[in-house]
Amino acid sequence: MQHEFFPREVTSNVPRITLTGHERLHVEQHRGLIDYAPDNIVLRTSCGLMRIAGAGMNFGMYTAAEALITGRIDSVSFQVQEARA
Repeated sequence: MQHEFFPREVTSNVPRITLTGHERLHVEQHRGLIDYAPDNIVLRTSCGLMRIAGAGMNFGMYTAAEALITGRIDSVSFQVQEARA
């Protein structure tokens, strides 16, 4: 069955990221928390590791598929993981 009526983020495992100013980051479809510190958070996604840098960051909400991060968010970057044999 084709999903031509639905946006890609609904039918695939790509993360959906909503940044509101420098104070709120909502991540949907992550694959788990790798590391947490108030100035550095690392989440696993289908696109690789997502690193969030900032200060005073904490989780306003965290579930198996969604995370809401609050605090000062300075940057969001991805590190592509090599495929394992």
